[in-house]
Amino acid sequence: MKKSFLFIFLIYTFSIAYAQPDLFHQGKIISKNYIDTIKFEFLKNKIIIPVQLNGKTRRFIVDTGAPLLITKELQAELNFQVLKKDLLADVNQRLDSTNYVQIPHLLIGKVHFENVVGMIADLNAGLLSCFGIEGIIGSNVLVNSILNINLERKEMILTDKIEKLGLPAKSASNLILEARQSTPIIEISPFPKANEQIFIDTGDDEFYAMSLRSFAFFTEETEIKKHLISQATGASTAGLHGFEQDTTKHLLMFDSLRINDLYFYNVSVATQTNPNSRIGAEVLKYGSMTIDYINKKFYFVPFKDISKDHKIEYKPSASTKLDFALKSEGDLLKVGAVWEGTNAIKEGIKVGFTIKKIDNYEVLGKNICEIFLDLEGVFEGKREVTFVFIDLEGKERKVLKKL
Repeated sequence: MKKSFLFIFLIYTFSIAYAQPDLFHQGKIISKNYIDTIKFEFLKNKIIIPVQLNGKTRRFIVDTGAPLLITKELQAELNFQVLKKDLLADVNQRLDSTNYVQIPHLLIGKVHFENVVGMIADLNAGLLSCFGIEGIIGSNVLVNSILNINLERKEMILTDKIEKLGLPAKSASNLILEARQSTPIIEISPFPKANEQIFIDTGDDEFYAMSLRSFAFFTEETEIKKHLISQATGASTAGLHGFEQDTTKHLLMFDSLRINDLYFYNVSVATQTNPNSRIGAEVLKYGSMTIDYINKKFYFVPFKDISKDHKIEYKPSASTKLDFALKSEGDLLKVGAVWEGTNAIKEGIKVGFTIKKIDNYEVLGKNICEIFLDLEGVFEGKREVTFVFIDLEGKERKVLKKL
């Protein structure tokens, strides 16, 4: 096993269900012929930047798979003009009603945005509260710019002139923009002779997530079952409005996943319920990404020299090398799903088990934000860890798990 589901609280992404395109296409950039570098914090695969609103610096996540979102608390403080009510859908297609608002002035670095439209969302519900943010910068704000993200330097560049970035033309591919909120879409090849259009979603934590819709299509049209490792039924993805319903997930392994002219091998992928496949922030660990909204181009320049064969080895983080999934319920950490045919099945690990302890790390008694921020370090650099579970009958079970 190379990878299991990502922990539930590592995944948050947003999308609009029935938004009117003309609203999100309002707003403009006052700055002209600009290039500005913004330092960012990279916390649990989230890009967090400072944003100026009404003369005060706020923390926003950069999420190219989302529109502009602000918290209810920020709206209560600044009382932006409400335009209309609509529905907001999260990554699991759960819906909730909210309002569009117009923001007169917004600064990202020195780049000045005017009259951009966003939506109000409860960004302090669940695990998003762990980030201490007041909003999301989405693609409808960035659509008239060129966005470059370099994780090695933890810098984000905004410009309106692609030549200012000095990017090699051979590292580019075409992209299209989704009509509603201008989410960028590119074409990749998860395996030979199989292409797929996917969202570039920096708000998602994974490397690549294949939708169940794409999996069904590939099952009919290709030999994707040769790449199938396992499956499991359970919940592993949290969105803005809560957890997904229990669903069957498929674990796949690809040896030649192509993004532009680069090939990633040993890539393990779990399918997910959102109808759109996507690449997420995990990709940023391998190279500099540029989304040219203006000229509709996508660039990816690897950090390491791979000129010989254009191949990059995918290396999952330590916490994703389990054969079961974790999810949160309040301040409890539980088993959300178990992969079939794995040691976890033989060891009797079941959906609903509560995690009490991992090695010397006490899970019970901590709030979920503490667990969320600590957990990757609990696994880092280890080949095995000991879990102490509380099973469905309330009894303790100790299991040594190899990573």
